[in-house]
Amino acid sequence: MGGDYLKESADPWADISEQLVKAIREIDPDTPIITEPDFTRTRPIAGKNIIYSPHFYSPHSYTHQGVLGQVRWSYPGVIDGVYWDKEQLRVSMKDAIEFQKKYNVPIFVGEFSVINWAKGGDRYLKDMIELFEEYGWDWTYHAFREYPGWSVEHEGIDWHKIVPSADNPRKQVLLEALGRNRTE
Repeated sequence: MGGDYLKESADPWADISEQLVKAIREIDPDTPIITEPDFTRTRPIAGKNIIYSPHFYSPHSYTHQGVLGQVRWSYPGVIDGVYWDKEQLRVSMKDAIEFQKKYNVPIFVGEFSVINWAKGGDRYLKDMIELFEEYGWDWTYHAFREYPGWSVEHEGIDWHKIVPSADNPRKQVLLEALGRNRTE
């Protein structure tokens, strides 16, 4: 169990975070603290048992297509003029990867997803999870039983045609990945 106290960074992030960590540690010295920095503009915060948590929705126009605009992108494929595949996803994670390597800190992907009508969404999720696993990152999928557009228990061709789905390729990707990550 952990707490996520400062989401989607503010300036000066590290200073604010260290004050919060100090206050939390006076009451609770052991519970992991999860924090969401801007990896390009910060340093690790002082304290023990700190976990750094990015959210990944790249490319946003693919993962969120049809929420506020047209449904038109496929993965892998050219999205907004850039060819997106597993290697381009890796490039999009560069800042978190470099932060982890430089400071030897744990990473927990607190959110990643793709809207359920995006073509190739199962492949996108599979590639994301494989990259997270490659770097030893923990992860959680966004979101179960919230908005049906993100739910792997629903499917549809756009936001007004979403129906419950007992099984679909996106759900299978998640179940297979979760099955590989069991503790005894």
